[in-house]
Amino acid sequence: ADLIRDLPGTDRVGTRLALLAAFAPGAIRDGDVALWRLSHPDDADLVRLVAYGAITATDHVAQTLSPAQL
Repeated sequence: ADLIRDLPGTDRVGTRLALLAAFAPGAIRDGDVALWRLSHPDDADLVRLVAYGAITATDHVAQTLSPAQL
């Protein structure tokens, strides 16, 4: 909640879903998805958002595990 507190209300729902997909996908609830669907009813938008969160987390972990390439 602290990470999204200062975001405009219109950005909070998507940011929360992306962060949950990245760090705690099991914590995504029907209510989170329902709030997202109020402004983005298309399934493809939800899939893209969740995929973005998961890919971002994967990239972060990969960078952490790999030695820096200089």
